[in-house]
Amino acid sequence: MDRAKEAIDEAFGGRKEKYGDIFEIIDKRWECQLHQPFHAVGYFLNPQFYYDDQERIKSGEEIMTGIFKVIEMLEKDKNKRSVIINEISKYKNAKGTFGFDMAISQRKIKASADWWTIFGASTLNLQKIAVKVLRLTCSASGCE
Repeated sequence: MDRAKEAIDEAFGGRKEKYGDIFEIIDKRWECQLHQPFHAVGYFLNPQFYYDDQERIKSGEEIMTGIFKVIEMLEKDKNKRSVIINEISKYKNAKGTFGFDMAISQRKIKASADWWTIFGASTLNLQKIAVKVLRLTCSASGCE
């Protein structure tokens, strides 16, 4: 959401009087429905977004909190949760199958769930979570 708002701000030359009302609508919608743990996880696990915006994501407590909440919801086994946390490091640092040139070049080409199916083999537990989350349908219709 921050990236979208920055693009709008830039497009209007920083003149908030031109887009301030629009931002209020965006913020209301964001808070009522889109600002949820599954959206944070979807953003984190989407390779196109993660690797393009790594610094912001790595330092974002909100995103990491969402990840931990979703892992606890989707994986009941505490031992597997620990494995998933370790696997996150491989993803974050593009290690294992994530570091292959093919995986890197396909980040912006393949659909994110398909990318995980192909390149997530070195993190099987995280892969399972990623595919589940990234195949969810997104809708903002609940706010309308």
